[in-house]
Amino acid sequence: MRLNEVFIFPFDDVKKGANVIIYGFGSVGRSFINQFTTLNYGTLVAVADRGADKFEHVRYLVILPEEIQKYSYDYVI
Repeated sequence: MRLNEVFIFPFDDVKKGANVIIYGFGSVGRSFINQFTTLNYGTLVAVADRGADKFEHVRYLVILPEEIQKYSYDYVI
């Protein structure tokens, strides 16, 4: 039986209220998204993922990594 891994968003490294793009929609990215949005820590601008086309029915904007420069953000996590 595998234990659920916990991935903690790097709150100490990100200013509260920041505009953030999270890189990756895997288990780490989803964990970060959940923590960041649940705490209303800032604005989730987008999630960048190489498989962005697989995530068109999620409630977040999912973009390709090469599109990151098109957006205004403070951090890419």
